[in-house]
Amino acid sequence: VRARDGRVIYDATYTLDADGRRITPGGDGPGDTILFLGDSFTFGDGVADADTLPARFAAATGGAFHVVNLGVSAYGPHHVLAQLRSGRVDAAVRGKVRDVILWVNDDH
Repeated sequence: VRARDGRVIYDATYTLDADGRRITPGGDGPGDTILFLGDSFTFGDGVADADTLPARFAAATGGAFHVVNLGVSAYGPHHVLAQLRSGRVDAAVRGKVRDVILWVNDDH
């Protein structure tokens, strides 16, 4: 729950896997891996699991791909680079990486 001045801005429950990644409903498809990296917009701050960009992508593609949400609130390009270098991204991949979507809000 996030509130300001006593008013609720959002009330959402986040489901994380054993590695701390946000669950992507419908994203456990048999196809290649699609990676979503970035900040709170990618993670889906304030929205339900099924309403994140990665989950919407999984639904729009009929669950054909292994869709992974690697978004983290307040992350920038340098954090994503650190994720890539750390092996955390590699651990999330199943099969081949078909596409990588990077979304970082640049006006902060």
